[in-house]
Amino acid sequence: MERWGERQETITLPWLWYTLRSQWKWVVAGVLLGVALAVAIIIFSERRHEAKVKILIESPVGGMPSGAGSLSSLLGTGSPDLNTQVEVLLSRPLLEQVQQQSNIQEPFRDFEKRFRATSQRNTNVVDLTTSDNTPEGAQRLADLWAQAYLQYVRALYEKNPSTLVEKLSRELQAQEDSLRDAGRRITVFLKQRQLVAPEEELVKSVEQYADLLESLREQEARQIALQRQVEAIRAHLQREPKFHESLRNLAIPPEVQQLNTKIAELEIERRGLLQEFQPQAPEVQVVEQQIAQAKLERENLLAKAVDQQFITLSKQEAANPVYADLMRALFTAESELDATRATLGVLQRQQVQFEQLFRRTPDLMAEYTDLKRQYEAALTVWTEKVRAYEQARAQQLIGKVSPVILQPPALPDLPTFPRPVLTTGLGIVFGMMLGILGALAMGWRNRQLVNRWEVERLL
Repeated sequence: MERWGERQETITLPWLWYTLRSQWKWVVAGVLLGVALAVAIIIFSERRHEAKVKILIESPVGGMPSGAGSLSSLLGTGSPDLNTQVEVLLSRPLLEQVQQQSNIQEPFRDFEKRFRATSQRNTNVVDLTTSDNTPEGAQRLADLWAQAYLQYVRALYEKNPSTLVEKLSRELQAQEDSLRDAGRRITVFLKQRQLVAPEEELVKSVEQYADLLESLREQEARQIALQRQVEAIRAHLQREPKFHESLRNLAIPPEVQQLNTKIAELEIERRGLLQEFQPQAPEVQVVEQQIAQAKLERENLLAKAVDQQFITLSKQEAANPVYADLMRALFTAESELDATRATLGVLQRQQVQFEQLFRRTPDLMAEYTDLKRQYEAALTVWTEKVRAYEQARAQQLIGKVSPVILQPPALPDLPTFPRPVLTTGLGIVFGMMLGILGALAMGWRNRQLVNRWEVERLL
């Protein structure tokens, strides 16, 4: 028992402080050693740069129950879809593609250490981190990794075509054929009937028909008035017996009748142009000039005909001036009456054409409406088929998730290893720990009794 008591040693805090103070050289040596080690690491170690990419991965609607996702977030395990995509990102086939594209010749075990993928908690974002000895290399690796992942995911789900997509594709093709056939039937119908826009043309035809009826009433009233005027002039002529028998059978020259027909057609053309253009429009002015020119020619022909007739009569007997004035008025009235009749003839022919068109319009519009309804129904079904096909196709191409690059890789500005300040601080801490251990070991081995702390420790 006494020997055991002699060998027992006691360590107290004052003794520790005394030992560290007396063995301060060991502490300083340890700190210097740590600093030297840190400087060596900073100078001689290989530089490592890291580039980061953020990928947003949207889960499909209804792909995972909301309760399960919330429970996973509370437990800190993350979304199952994101965890699956992390495994896909770190899969060997994908990394081998990146290694082949980057042309980095090193064992795959060392190459895969360059990549790190982590999912952010309570988000749909996955962080991709790549490392290389140059900033450009790290940025290039991150970009290659992200692009290869997007292509790999699409190719992965492309290998398993959906039956729904194939079915919708066949239905869409059949609906496109039906829509094309309906459009072709409408085109053939319009070509056969020489129509462009049936509804607009019908409205325009009704307006033109109303204007035509008004013009007909005006011309009929004008014709009645001219007939009365002619009868009055003829009755007045009967009171001039000298030239009655020789001039009462005078006929209107055929040239005047042709001009009357031409004037009537130009008047109808002018009324049609006035419905579309202003009176000052160049098209209307040209037609009015043609009408004025035709009327001037008609007046010249009438005057010439009357003069020639009176020249012939003057060789037989002296002409009566009153009778000559009445004859000129009669010629003018009969010419206007003939022009009115020509205009009425043209208008009546147009009226017949409009009435024939209106008799055929109900059948035409019924057929056109039926064709148009078939086309619109086919177009509606085709639109729905296209929407369903695009949704199914997108689901097939992207799969269960939809990855999008949220943040492209940026060029690293500082290396991640070594960090001079952090490395130096760790070296100092490590060296200080070594120096303290060395100082304590030397103080423990010392058996000399130089102060009361040593006496307390040893005795």
